[in-house]
Amino acid sequence: RALARRRGTSAVIVVTLALTLAVNATIFAILDALILRPYRFPGVDRVVMVMSASPQDPMPDRESVAPGDFRDWRAQATHVTHLSAAEWWDANLSGVETPQHVAGYRVTANFFDALGVTPIAGRDFVAEEETPGRHRRAVIGYALWQRTFGGRPDVVGQTIRLDGEPFEIAGVAPARFAMPDGAQIWAPIAYTPEQWNNRRRGYMNVFGRLAEGSTLDEVRAEMSAIVERQRRDYADTNTGRPVHVTDLVTG
Repeated sequence: RALARRRGTSAVIVVTLALTLAVNATIFAILDALILRPYRFPGVDRVVMVMSASPQDPMPDRESVAPGDFRDWRAQATHVTHLSAAEWWDANLSGVETPQHVAGYRVTANFFDALGVTPIAGRDFVAEEETPGRHRRAVIGYALWQRTFGGRPDVVGQTIRLDGEPFEIAGVAPARFAMPDGAQIWAPIAYTPEQWNNRRRGYMNVFGRLAEGSTLDEVRAEMSAIVERQRRDYADTNTGRPVHVTDLVTG
């Protein structure tokens, strides 16, 4: 009865409680997505991350691998399969009703295989699309598909513009898949030979899957041996650049 007599106060209380509950729910959702259960796809326990560590940095940076080093790793590693790289991409999406910035990554063709993820519509990338001029394909995230394309099944094959260039939508990622770092669009890495030869600057995320019968310790030993060879062969760029290998479950 007291609240009924003070309707203005009651309204403020109700709105405040609603906002508080909404904020709490949002914070929990963020914590759940980023900390409690950040990776939700089959076989996540088989996925590893490989980083170029620094003796001066106790916390290895995921975006730390140089293209030339990654190319060696992909060619020589046997205890980890589907070794793939991803490069941050702040994509400008146009050719749609509402142009927008989209968090994305350029990735090697086997990125989705490395994570054990299959698009729910269309396909992911093939090796030939790592070639400049043949790389204009994109996989879009589920949330972007719903928000911008209305969840239409005919979106596969549609042409959009990314950073002003025409790209064909090749596929749609599953719901709640947004790796790395909340990405909602992916396109193939398509480097020139000069870019692939870069060993001086590391900026790639590298993922792979444990080979059948292999252990994380075996991957660490093998990657350390590869990096030691790189240190001898490329002393001017690779000295003091040890490798760090971890899985997604323990970080």
